[in-house]
Amino acid sequence: MKGVITALVTPFTKMDTVDLELLSKLLQKQIDANIDGIVLLGSTGESPTIEEDERREIFAHAKEKVGTKTKLIFGTSGNSTKYAIRRAQEAEKLGADALLVTTPYYNRPTQEGIFLHFEAIANAVSIPIIVYNVPSRTGQNIETSTLCRLKDIKNIQGVKEASGNILQIQDVIEKVSRVKSGFSVFSGDDMLFLNVMALGGDGVISVISNVFPSHMKKLYEALNNADFKKAQNLFFEIKPFIEAAFIETNPIPIKRMLEHLEFAVGRCRAPLCTLSLCNEEKIKKVMEKTLI
Repeated sequence: MKGVITALVTPFTKMDTVDLELLSKLLQKQIDANIDGIVLLGSTGESPTIEEDERREIFAHAKEKVGTKTKLIFGTSGNSTKYAIRRAQEAEKLGADALLVTTPYYNRPTQEGIFLHFEAIANAVSIPIIVYNVPSRTGQNIETSTLCRLKDIKNIQGVKEASGNILQIQDVIEKVSRVKSGFSVFSGDDMLFLNVMALGGDGVISVISNVFPSHMKKLYEALNNADFKKAQNLFFEIKPFIEAAFIETNPIPIKRMLEHLEFAVGRCRAPLCTLSLCNEEKIKKVMEKTLI
């Protein structure tokens, strides 16, 4: 697995139900950009507020729409290992190409507990798993030594590194992906995409590609071809948009950015709320800009 994978938003109607018709349009936008994969119900997809019947509906609808046009990666996280296993098995039955699984949140397991959690999930399914390290949301970092152990489990085939610590990511690339062939390291931060690729990473699981998938794909291709001058230019063109996408808690800003492109994706579900008025003006201003 490599390239640009979009962490897709979940669109809602004005009645706060999942908008499957608009979901189809969002998926098509990604397919048209030749995106390498789509994550459904990750953090950007507001997974904590999605009901179980909605989860199944979203996965089944996306699989029918996308087929084999790109990889579909289903978010199946949970802070109960038994619960996470049930979600993973259900996603596999619904046709997921891979799973994205976070560190258990709130209960803050030790490194041994983290290892056992992922080991149990991996043993319960046969499809690839991408470990998602996002300590700002889960409260616990996955140490490189733990990933060194997890890499030896056959279907654990990558990590989305969103620790924000470039030295840790460097360590992961050196000690994990350069040791196990086929283990992918994805930047979990759009802002660090260029840096991670320069160190030998494999791509990005991106928020901003909801809005600009083609631009992010061009950036990946430039980096993959070691055309760093072109990559730098592409990065600094999109940098203001990345900054805007994280001006408040994701996915509040990115949904407003999509609204400016006339994708009526709806507001985020509670407890996330609408964008503040001052930041609304900043989003409006940045979306008046164009990308070359």
